[in-house]
Amino acid sequence: MYGSTRVIKELHQLKMQKYQLMAELDRVTDEALKTEEELKKEKENYNTEIKALSESKTRQELQLDELGQQVKELETKRMVRRDELRQLEEQQKIEAEDDGTEDLIRDKNKQLKKMRRTVERKKQELQQEKKRADEMEERFRDDTADRDRESEERLERTNWEHNRYVMKPLLKKTKALTDEDKALSEELRKTDIEIDLYKEKVLLLQEKNRLLAWELEERLNSC
Repeated sequence: MYGSTRVIKELHQLKMQKYQLMAELDRVTDEALKTEEELKKEKENYNTEIKALSESKTRQELQLDELGQQVKELETKRMVRRDELRQLEEQQKIEAEDDGTEDLIRDKNKQLKKMRRTVERKKQELQQEKKRADEMEERFRDDTADRDRESEERLERTNWEHNRYVMKPLLKKTKALTDEDKALSEELRKTDIEIDLYKEKVLLLQEKNRLLAWELEERLNSC
């Protein structure tokens, strides 16, 4: 009876260990899923930032197109005014008595120079703005690629460590517990059989003692 109780107690302890290992497996699996979900959200944020940068670049390109159109209009005006100056110069040669012609030509030349400087400055500003936008996009693309690569490597390393340090030992220990559980169950079954045989022997001995007592009583009565 003591051996049977011990086997049942050990079997119960092994089952409790098995349940604890299964709970640990569920916890580690939940952590792995949580890490994967965080990486997914982080990647979605990166994609959102890339989309926003692309939209910003599109707006800048539209602004560049508008400024380019303004530059073309200024160039057209400059050509028109240059033709006007040429006409004024010709008129000056024909009408030398007009004293205000030289001043008008001088003013027109100043205006044209000022407009040329403005156009050139705007061109340089547009080029610098476009260069900054391209550099920002390239730097962001490189950073995003590095972060995506680091995230994939981290997820791969996490899965590898999970399989090596958690799943494999856990499966190995679970198999060992299962084998031991089977062995203990077999031992318990044999113990139950032995207990049943012992009970039968006890009953036989009791019956034998009863018969001996009856026989002894008969002999005593016959005397």
